[in-house]
Amino acid sequence: MSRYSGVVAQTQEERRSARGMQWIEGCRQDVRYAARSFRKSPGFVLAVVATIALGLGLNTTFFTIFNAYVLRPLAVRDPYSLYKVAWTNHEGMRSGFAWPEFESLSRHNPACSELLGQRFLFARVESHPLQGELVTGNYF
Repeated sequence: MSRYSGVVAQTQEERRSARGMQWIEGCRQDVRYAARSFRKSPGFVLAVVATIALGLGLNTTFFTIFNAYVLRPLAVRDPYSLYKVAWTNHEGMRSGFAWPEFESLSRHNPACSELLGQRFLFARVESHPLQGELVTGNYF
């Protein structure tokens, strides 16, 4: 009887390989081997999973930032029609406009469809430097 069971197993193996299903059995055996190995060293598994998760998270973050600021165009119909207006005094110092001048320009200037204002702010709070921007409502 043992002689026939070897022949039956060999015949089954030949049929599986003829149908191209041998790779499924190989994958199943590989997964079982990996699961046994993981049970033996859970610390290694945790380190591998944490490394892969950290790598995927960083990659996703960097691509999201790169996509938002480099790959996507500005959300403006004609970005080449944007201009920055400033003036230079006698010493060559560049400066923006004061708030009353900005309001006057935005009300009485037919050349521009819309104006926005921005001003960089620097402050020191509890001996820590802080930076920010003061912007008009239509900045974004």
